[in-house]
Amino acid sequence: MKPGTALAVLLAVTAGVGGGILLERQVLSAQGAPPQQAGTGPRILYWWDPMIPDFKSDKPGKSPMGMDMVPVYEGQDQAKAEEKGVVTVSAAAMNNLGVRTAAVERVTLTPTVETFGSITFDESRISHLHVRSDGWIERLHTRVMGEFVERGQLLMEVFSPNLITAAYEFVREAERGPSGNTEGARRKMIALGVSERQIEEIRKTGAVPERIKVYAPQPGVVEALGVAEGMYVESDVTLMAIVDHASVWVMAEVLESQVGLVSRGMPAEVRVASQPGRTWTGTVD
Repeated sequence: MKPGTALAVLLAVTAGVGGGILLERQVLSAQGAPPQQAGTGPRILYWWDPMIPDFKSDKPGKSPMGMDMVPVYEGQDQAKAEEKGVVTVSAAAMNNLGVRTAAVERVTLTPTVETFGSITFDESRISHLHVRSDGWIERLHTRVMGEFVERGQLLMEVFSPNLITAAYEFVREAERGPSGNTEGARRKMIALGVSERQIEEIRKTGAVPERIKVYAPQPGVVEALGVAEGMYVESDVTLMAIVDHASVWVMAEVLESQVGLVSRGMPAEVRVASQPGRTWTGTVD
C-alpha cells in the first residue's frame, strides 16, 4: 500500500469515529438528559405535572401550565399517580413540609384556649399599713422594697402623743385593780391601732411605752414603702404594703369568640418564657 493511500484510509476511519460521537451527542442533546447508567437508581418512566395528570412527557421540561415537570420512577404507585384528582408528594417534599403520621385512635375532644397574660399580685393577699393617729417614725426596721418579712416581725416604732396618752390611761386603770375600767382603756388602744401583743406587754410590765410598735400582719414582700425614719405621718398615709407571694394572679387575655369556652373553676396551665420546661397549674377564678 502506498503511503498516501494509508493516510487516506486512516483519516476516513477517524472521521467515521468522530461522526459517530457527534451523532451520539446530538441524540443525547435532543433527549434532554444523559442516559441512566445501570445501578445508579430507579429508572425514570416519564415526566409529568401532578396538576395535569393526563399530560406526560419522556423528557424533562415545562408543562403547559409553565411548571417544572417531576419524574415518575419505576416502582411508584402508578394507580394513584394516574388517577385523576389525586396528587402524589415525594418523600423529600413530605420531609421538607414537616408531614407527620400517627395511628388513628378514638378520643374525646376537649376545647383548649391558648392565649397570653401577665402575672400580677393577688390583691386579696395585700396588707396596707397605716397609723390611726398622727405621729413620727422614730425607728424604721424595714427600709428596703422587696424585702421579705415574717408574720409578727417588728417593722417600725411610732411616737404619737394620742397613743402614749391611751397607754397611760390603760396602765392607770390596771393599777386600780378590779375597780378600774381596764377593758374600756384596752379597747381605746385597739381603736388607735395598738396591737394585742403590745397591750399584753404593757399589762405585764405596768410601764407606759415611749413608742408604739408596728408588726407585720402577714408574711410577704414589701411591695411599697412610703415612709422614712424621722418622717411625720398622718392617718391617710400608707406606711407600707406587704404582698404574700404564696399565690399570684395571671390576668389572661381571651378573645370574644372564645369567651364561651371559659368557665369558673376550669383547670389552667401557665408557662413562662423565662422558666422553660416548667408548668404551673391553677383554676379560672
